[in-house]
Amino acid sequence: MLKRLALANNQRGMLAIQIMLIYIVFFFVAFVLTWALAQGARIRATETYYNFQQALDYAVAEGATGKEYDLRLDQARVTRVFMSVFGEMINSTPSGNRLVPRSGSSYPGAIEVVSVRGIHKGESIPGGQAKQDGFFVELNVPVFKANVPLIGEKYVTVPMKYFSVIQALDVGR
Repeated sequence: MLKRLALANNQRGMLAIQIMLIYIVFFFVAFVLTWALAQGARIRATETYYNFQQALDYAVAEGATGKEYDLRLDQARVTRVFMSVFGEMINSTPSGNRLVPRSGSSYPGAIEVVSVRGIHKGESIPGGQAKQDGFFVELNVPVFKANVPLIGEKYVTVPMKYFSVIQALDVGR
């Protein structure tokens, strides 16, 4: 009987168990928050890459000059059309080599267009060599912004690259 009373009155370790449970809940909440932020950034990057591909394919089709088997690369025209179309797709305004988000845009900062260049058949592109003429564009896309104490604003950016081939369509035949 005395042993039972001694065990009931001895609650050493109870405080440690409560603190451990609080830490477990804290780390679980921190993990879920971090996971949710990462998923949001991934979804924004995926959506941007899809829009990037569509805009570049459209710009290359619009910017190719010449007949079906004699297509030429018009880099200035493709760049202008790409910046305009991509800017409209993501609610941004072209400004030099950047796409500055308008109010209401989901992007935390300006998208930087690193390069737009015409590629001829046989030239090197990421993943191998170009099998036909086209355009290669590189972007740096901010997908998340954080205000870091004592440092300031920092962006998580995703580099994106895409090669679009010149396609010909002859509807007159």
